Amino acid sequence: MTAPTETRLDPFTAEIIKDALNAIGDEMFVSLQRTSKSSIIYEVLDYCCGITDDRGQLLAQGNGVGSFLGTMAFAARSAL
Repeated sequence: MTAPTETRLDPFTAEIIKDALNAIGDEMFVSLQRTSKSSIIYEVLDYCCGITDDRGQLLAQGNGVGSFLGTMAFAARSAL
């Protein structure tokens, strides 16, 4: 068996992927605001959105309350 080769992303591709993940987080934030039935969410914007990996580490975040964003990775790991 051959050892797996390590592939590296060039800086341009990494930046495009990073920006795409951040845009997805922003779209999640807006979609939740527009479709929510809760006034806490659609008027006060008291929530946050983000994308985590399979271990619960935060990869990208949308807009939201800072304290929620700070604890999102811990909540995702706990749920997993």
